[in-house]
Amino acid sequence: MVAHPDDEILWLAPAVANAATIIAALPGHADDPAVTRGRELVRAQYPVGAFEFLPLRSAGVHQRSDWRRRRPMQHGVDLKSDCPPERASLYRENYQSLLELLSPYLGQHHIVFTHNPWGEYGHEEHVQVSNAVMSLASRHGCSVWAWDGFQERRLLSEDMRLRTDYFGARTSSLPTQQLRVDSSLFGSVRDLYLANGAWTWDSTYEPPPSSTYIQLVREGEVLIRPADAPRRGRSLRIAGRSALRAARRGGRLARRAASTMARGD
Repeated sequence: MVAHPDDEILWLAPAVANAATIIAALPGHADDPAVTRGRELVRAQYPVGAFEFLPLRSAGVHQRSDWRRRRPMQHGVDLKSDCPPERASLYRENYQSLLELLSPYLGQHHIVFTHNPWGEYGHEEHVQVSNAVMSLASRHGCSVWAWDGFQERRLLSEDMRLRTDYFGARTSSLPTQQLRVDSSLFGSVRDLYLANGAWTWDSTYEPPPSSTYIQLVREGEVLIRPADAPRRGRSLRIAGRSALRAARRGGRLARRAASTMARGD
């Protein structure tokens, strides 16, 4: 279960080949109908599994939160005051819609793969989908796994503090599993998105041969929750130095995130 089409192959590639159902929660692009149409074409030609789209549209709030100081909320994260009210409202509404529309799926599937609680590289809607899935998994007694993601030091180098401030070392105690990526399947799916104008990440990106996945919920028991207050200290100084280096080298991850924002993910 992912937020947007192409998230499934970017972050959950090892699970895609054997998934009984693949769900894109927010397939409607916030601003570009052509991307929405391209995603529908991808869905019709998808090479594995049953790919289903929920009837929801992205709120278009990527980078509408302060990545250095934002707080986790039940519906995702808090947004900046200058976020357009209609986008902020849709962001909150989408969470309630996700709870309603995803519930039947979690009632049918015992094991679910989704986004991690800090949204991989920080995407506000990835966090929202993760929260909704974890909440429903607790209700239905499911187990939930997510990609362990970019390491804290790399996120800090781009001023993305959500993982460090609210989860941090809590992830080290979670159960893990190492899963291999089918590079051939990844390439074919990426090319399908590219051919239909619906790929939102670096077109040259190649995943590692295998990735670590962490368990977020075990048979309904939530294994990780955000801390009540941010952790500050040495990591902030690391972030400052790393951010300066990142600025000097152009910030590769930031450029990717900015590209995603331009496409609306």
